[in-house]
Amino acid sequence: MSYANRYVINRLVFALVMLLLALLFARLFFPQGEPEQERISGLVIEVNQGETQSLRSGNRVELVTARLRLEDGNETRLGFFHRRPRVGETVQVLRLHYPNGEIRYRLSGEHE
Repeated sequence: MSYANRYVINRLVFALVMLLLALLFARLFFPQGEPEQERISGLVIEVNQGETQSLRSGNRVELVTARLRLEDGNETRLGFFHRRPRVGETVQVLRLHYPNGEIRYRLSGEHE
């Protein structure tokens, strides 16, 4: 086999291995199946804000996260993008319950 043939085969094997690793990672990291959605409310108990300057545009960038106490007593942190919540405010949250038992939370549409 010539050097050129071995080079092409090595490239193809490398690409195949990387594709398999990416698929394995996606299978393990991302939940599988359609989640059951439930709308619950959460009480804002803490607000954190971070600011920095964008490297690309030079504009000020702000990240706001809030710790919420949910109806069932659990606590979670969620990001707020277009507004800053106040401590003591109640917000609507979507609880996504996946078939594998994983539970994720996200803000409902009116609070994003």
